[in-house]
Amino acid sequence: WECTATTMDSTAVGSACSDASQCGGGCCLPELDGHFADGYCTLTGCRSNDDCPSSSICKANTSIGVPIDTYCALRCTDHSDCREPDYACLATDSGEKACVPPFMEL
Repeated sequence: WECTATTMDSTAVGSACSDASQCGGGCCLPELDGHFADGYCTLTGCRSNDDCPSSSICKANTSIGVPIDTYCALRCTDHSDCREPDYACLATDSGEKACVPPFMEL
């Protein structure tokens, strides 16, 4: 799997997807080994939040078996901002919150 997109519609980040055409110009990270249920619209390879749409933050990937280093994860303030129960609003190392699979290490 490879993502070559560099920009996307900020409203699409974190949306469910089965292919990139559903991601507002971004990429569809497919469900892999039980991670990223129902797909996840994103950009990969970010180095800072500036590389991501305004609705998201740059997050290191900690899912074993998912072939990306970093990705843009949807910002959130509460679990209800995420696609529950497959995603939860969790604090990252920087203190910012993002919608991620609830079993991921942050």
